Amino acid sequence: MMTARCADLWHFRHLLHRAHVQWRHCLSARLRGTTDDERPSRLYMARFNAYNTLPLLRNDQTIEDFNSSQVYHLVYRPPTFQPSQTASHEGGSDYGMIDNPGTNWIYRDNASAQVLPGETISVWLQFHTSADGQAAFAFGANSNADGTPNGTYALVLDASTQHLMIVKQTFAGAGTTTTLATSALTGSIQADHWYRLKVEWKPTGNMTGQLFDNDGITLLRSVQTTIPDSTFLSGGIGFHATGTQAKYWDTVTEF
Repeated sequence: MMTARCADLWHFRHLLHRAHVQWRHCLSARLRGTTDDERPSRLYMARFNAYNTLPLLRNDQTIEDFNSSQVYHLVYRPPTFQPSQTASHEGGSDYGMIDNPGTNWIYRDNASAQVLPGETISVWLQFHTSADGQAAFAFGANSNADGTPNGTYALVLDASTQHLMIVKQTFAGAGTTTTLATSALTGSIQADHWYRLKVEWKPTGNMTGQLFDNDGITLLRSVQTTIPDSTFLSGGIGFHATGTQAKYWDTVTEF
């Protein structure tokens, strides 16, 4: 269990061979003697370390498939996510990510994960077991100059209220969520059913989010901002989940 004297740098090793996952964490001297309350927005990192990785059968537009080693920032403790073949959209030996509900966000902002206005990205999502709570797909995720988490935009599918939303999330203190656009769904979100989320970040600063059915083509709902926002001009991708049951994520693609 991660305690108040938790690791500043936190790792988990994603072993594709025999589908074995090992966890480890290390204590940073900088955080010794501090509590969660004293450092609510402290930067934590998670690392996906892949060994015996199988060849990737994806094109160069895929920026995250959870099959290879990547470094993620973890905002708020404890971490509630893990790679698993159970969460794979493609099935077989492919991996997805299980995102158990919690207060934490994770985001990746290295060069290959950067998203800019004028680009479009998509991700596969499933509400596992029960369709409740929110699933947030972050884009434009940023860190402050000192490396601590700053904020992000996110396309949010809320199964509890049956809405598709675009929000701005800041990470200072306990965090602040600002809704930029919202649209009511015409049907109910189903559990154990794959959906595709797609967001177009326009050069004007406006954004359009779309929800597709499990074929990835049938449009179920869209939402768009009407007032441009330029808080974040670029940034990485990330994930967040609330509710009582896990959300599955897989295959982030940039167009």
